[in-house]
Amino acid sequence: SMDLDARGVQLTLAEVAEEAGELEKAERALRALLVLARRGEPEEGQISAAEVLLKLEKVARARGNADAAAECLDSAVAAAMQSPVEARRLEQAFVARGDADQALALLDKRRAAAGSAAEESKVLVERADVLEALGRRDDALAALFEALGKDPDADASHAKARTLAKTLGKVDAYLQAILSELDNRRRRDDGPKVCDLLLRAGELAEQDLGDLARAAQLYARAEQTGAGRGLGRSPHEG
Repeated sequence: SMDLDARGVQLTLAEVAEEAGELEKAERALRALLVLARRGEPEEGQISAAEVLLKLEKVARARGNADAAAECLDSAVAAAMQSPVEARRLEQAFVARGDADQALALLDKRRAAAGSAAEESKVLVERADVLEALGRRDDALAALFEALGKDPDADASHAKARTLAKTLGKVDAYLQAILSELDNRRRRDDGPKVCDLLLRAGELAEQDLGDLARAAQLYARAEQTGAGRGLGRSPHEG
């Protein structure tokens, strides 16, 4: 689209000007780019408003303008708080420039502002992604366990937790996380969810821990809930 081309042109102008040390020119190009970027959610391959603001912050700092830099950073965070897409882009940009603490602070802020357990769970999964990108894999797994505590039905979170637990040799810890969530669900008398978690736990014991006796016990418990979907085979296989 014309808009996408215009964004590309302004971004190139800004980058070339910045490399040449023409900071005022770079700032003008970025301001023009910001107007375009604020027209809606960024599509794939398009720069987001929050990312443009972070570039403006860098130029302002290079020009020795600390107040303008702080203002740009605040605006970038404000844009991220309005849109999960903007937030993810900004988190990635922070990590890419070695600003991990800023990325994690933004995630904490978004978590505090989450309107539901499912939303909070999604933010925790993003936190896990950032921690994993930083090589903090144990912390990433802990964040995934927290995410599953908030939303135990999220298949994507389970898949990530399972993969990471295997990599770290912590499948037992993941199994424990499932079993403690199971107790919460049982107290709430949530039959189908209890069954689902028992089947997950059984599959984990069977396939990842090779503990067939424990798997059989978990599958039998799943069957007793009366919500079973056929035994010996989990709905999450394959």
